[in-house]
Amino acid sequence: MNVTLLSCTPAPEEIVAKAAYVCTTNYKINEIKVNDKGKMIEKVIRQRHLSVLEHVNFTFGIEDISRVCLAQLTRHRLASFSVRSQRYVNSEFDDWVYPEDFKLDDNAWQIFASASDDLRDSYHLLVDHYGHNIEDARYLLPQATTTSLMMTMNARELLHFFALRCCMKAQWEIRELAYRMLDLVKPVAPNIFKNAGAQCDQDGFCRQDNSCKRTIHINKLKKYAAFGGADIKEESQ
Repeated sequence: MNVTLLSCTPAPEEIVAKAAYVCTTNYKINEIKVNDKGKMIEKVIRQRHLSVLEHVNFTFGIEDISRVCLAQLTRHRLASFSVRSQRYVNSEFDDWVYPEDFKLDDNAWQIFASASDDLRDSYHLLVDHYGHNIEDARYLLPQATTTSLMMTMNARELLHFFALRCCMKAQWEIRELAYRMLDLVKPVAPNIFKNAGAQCDQDGFCRQDNSCKRTIHINKLKKYAAFGGADIKEESQ
């Protein structure tokens, strides 16, 4: 997996802070001076006045993720996607995404590798030997097939994306993608993404079934603090 931040709205935090000032002052827009963007951004996020975050966009280049990951990624509808087509581009098989758990289980690995080899051979047989179009041969391709894309999200949708996909219960590949994206945007907009991440990192509330060890630990800390034990330190992830 390779993830790069290709571009973003210039001065994203100034844009967000200025949008917030537009909502709360009677100054003309070109007269607004952003004195403390960090404080203003912290305020709008705390108050959930998140529409101002929609004025800034981030465009990523994402390479060598599986079609499994792509299917999950495109469920985030407030985003733009340009994906490498299997209809026009002959699929490569050397960079399939292999689940790490299969590599730790010899039987599972043999089953997966054997099926992969059969599909690879069948695909090339249809295309190279019998001359069929790759748009038809692609029906054979498994979910492990890699793809590349460009994706654009605004800052509000990114916060939502990180809250869901940085979660320990998120599927492992899209969780890795989310953390790589977060590492790229934090230096560019540190105030916007200061507390970005899994929902339990932000407020201790789990949107899943409250069963992962991290959330259980956070909830125990909250109960302990409520009874006067506020000096206990949270364990790291």
